Amino acid sequence: AGTANRQDHVDGMAVAIMPQPIRDLGGFIGEYFYGVNVGVHHLLDASGDGASLTRARLLEAAAGHYLNRAMPQARAHAERAVAIYRRAHPDDAGFPDALATLANIQLRHGEWPAAQATITEALAVARAQRLSEFRLVHFLRRAGEINAWIDNIAEADAQLREALALSGRVTGPHLHWIARYGRV
Repeated sequence: AGTANRQDHVDGMAVAIMPQPIRDLGGFIGEYFYGVNVGVHHLLDASGDGASLTRARLLEAAAGHYLNRAMPQARAHAERAVAIYRRAHPDDAGFPDALATLANIQLRHGEWPAAQATITEALAVARAQRLSEFRLVHFLRRAGEINAWIDNIAEADAQLREALALSGRVTGPHLHWIARYGRV
């Protein structure tokens, strides 16, 4: 406790561990993620990797990590991840996740039309990639939430109903009691 940055050996790679834990990820888990994230970014930079699938996935994970901590970093990581996916890996299943993360950031910044457009693209990409119903539920739910937030009620209702129906197929009929109470 209270020590300067220290070097720990994790998974065969030395990573800098922050002395102050990132609290809401559970202390060491947050420190571990931060250290690995920084370490892998340095390795990718050193190898000249600017647009690999590994880089895109790491950036999307970093954007999600920073979402509740530092919005400028979250946005920068999400935008860069989306750009890499769009340019070099549009068929990867991580692309709609990166788009959904960016839509969440846009929504939090009050960029509602952009958030709606981005989550609509994420949903379209997820459908085009024929992601599993289990994964599709997430994109439908988030699209419905964003549409509800901007008072696009008809679209929100349709997306949330579809998410509920898919969720019922994936997890079983025990969730369908919710639908008895009217609009979702």
